[in-house]
Amino acid sequence: MPVMVLSRCNLMPHGMLPLFIFEPRYRAMLDHALKCDRMFALGFVRGDRESDETIDEYSTAGLVRACVRHGDGTAHLVLQGVKRIRLGAWEQREPFRIASVSAVETTLCREGEIVELSAGLIERATGVLRRGGAGEMADRIAGIENPEILADFVAANFVSEPDQRQPLLGMASLEDRLRYLLELLPEGE
Repeated sequence: MPVMVLSRCNLMPHGMLPLFIFEPRYRAMLDHALKCDRMFALGFVRGDRESDETIDEYSTAGLVRACVRHGDGTAHLVLQGVKRIRLGAWEQREPFRIASVSAVETTLCREGEIVELSAGLIERATGVLRRGGAGEMADRIAGIENPEILADFVAANFVSEPDQRQPLLGMASLEDRLRYLLELLPEGE
């Protein structure tokens, strides 16, 4: 899968990310993706320099949902997160990176605990929204029945720091994701 390497940027499954493509290597990558399956991943760079050692091994496979190309060769697009993945060996580095990938499958250990953790996460997220005057959005979040989608939605929309979101991509355990998010979200005042 092609990989766009960016500092401090990640995409959560079920999330949307607007991107502006201007670098020649990513123009070539976008051409490749649009001719093939419209998919690419984001490589999260730890630190300031791109190298094989600084690119995190976990990412999200993204689908190009919309793309507007401009006369100068640049493009605006919206990338939708599809699936957690683990980047494997680099099969290509130039003109853009391509990595072998494997899916990170979600594991569920104790369903009762997932229900309890999900309820706690909904309570915290809706509390933040209601205190901010966004009651309608709080009602929508309260209606999310799938705990995995709930966790990804909360991570994408309530955790502003990419460094704090990134560990979630490598967590196979849904219970671990929910616990981690509960640690990040403030309790009601």
